[in-house]
Amino acid sequence: MVNVFFRNGLPILSQLLVGCLLCCSLRAQDITGIRYDNCIYDEAVAGLKVSVSGAHCAPLVIALGGEQYFNVTFDDLDARLRDLRYTVIHCTYDWQPTTSLLKSDYISGFGEAYINDYSYSMNTLQHYLTYRFSFPNAEMQLLKSGNYLLCVYEDEEHPLFTYRLMVVEEKVSVHPDCQASSNVAERLTHQELRFQVRPEGVRLQNPSRTVRVVLMQNQRTDNAMLFPKPYSQQGDVLLYDKAGANTMEGGCEFHRFNMRSMVKTLENVWQINRTEESYHVYVYPDPDRSYKPYVSESDINGCCLLLSDTDVQAFEVDYAHVHFQLKYDRPLDGDLYIFGELTHWRFLDEAKMTYRPDLQAYTGDLYLRAGYYNYLYMYVPRGGNHGDFTVEGSHWETENSYQFLVYYHPDGTDYDQLIGYRQTFFTQ
Repeated sequence: MVNVFFRNGLPILSQLLVGCLLCCSLRAQDITGIRYDNCIYDEAVAGLKVSVSGAHCAPLVIALGGEQYFNVTFDDLDARLRDLRYTVIHCTYDWQPTTSLLKSDYISGFGEAYINDYSYSMNTLQHYLTYRFSFPNAEMQLLKSGNYLLCVYEDEEHPLFTYRLMVVEEKVSVHPDCQASSNVAERLTHQELRFQVRPEGVRLQNPSRTVRVVLMQNQRTDNAMLFPKPYSQQGDVLLYDKAGANTMEGGCEFHRFNMRSMVKTLENVWQINRTEESYHVYVYPDPDRSYKPYVSESDINGCCLLLSDTDVQAFEVDYAHVHFQLKYDRPLDGDLYIFGELTHWRFLDEAKMTYRPDLQAYTGDLYLRAGYYNYLYMYVPRGGNHGDFTVEGSHWETENSYQFLVYYHPDGTDYDQLIGYRQTFFTQ
């Protein structure tokens, strides 16, 4: 690990003071070419992991003014030291920039900060430079609840990546009830989520117009459900409990493989090849599960646990081309993707699979840092924008995590507050 006190001939403190003055006028639109989503814009960025302190697989939600914080680590495969900065942009419930707020309205202290904690890889085939930082911190505190877009960049014209984060101030509690779908046609394949939102010591103004709830399954955003108003109200309690209305495909348990070692095969890895330039890791071919019965398996709901140089000897923390194969007897009329936190919950071009008639299988590969991974094969129909379980099968019994996010925008305010959060698990 390297502690940096000077950069480009200037003390870091001086740079921070200059940065503070500059970023007071920095707005979202000043950083060009970004999307308000989990996106990587620089091809040298890899091994990106954003997590909540003490909870590597938890959704990216912390309490406003609480003790938890976000940890961010990523690698620069060019292995060159750069002046990198980060900032956050407050967003609406549907992830658009909150144009009614200035940075000084939602950030206390510096509006941007340099990333000064970095280290070089040691004795690895893939050379890289690891950057890491945590926030909120003494220099940057968040003043408002809601959605935030983290942006890491070299300058306003060269963003490296963006990532979605959430900050909650608990004013309501969410009370869910999970069961198999009450719709006869979905009984074996879907899960139903009925829930209530109860104010905790506050009175919600006109909640049918000011309260919105977002429901996500396993942190996915492509199939998230938006509830613009409650179905009904009982006193101060908001009810979202209409039979058969809130259903999602149960899907199936995630596939998994253990790539914590580059010298021996671990769980679900059948071969590791080393060349002069890189490693190639072959995951056992996965079967078509679309017509198979439900099988209970242990997973971490699509998350990944990346190996750190504090976990093992530094030379083991390398990268590999990971090769995937899904047995399937025909090509699909749409696209098939490797999907999970390893693709940052998005359908990435590099994660799109190719059909091989000679193998009767789909194949694909990703360049990944050593670690433990969950993944699924998600089918996106032609012209569609969300995935389904066509090749995996869907079962009402599948263990899933569900996230409930309650947003509030009362009259006279200029931003969407996040006033309630709850995660629950669907188990048989």
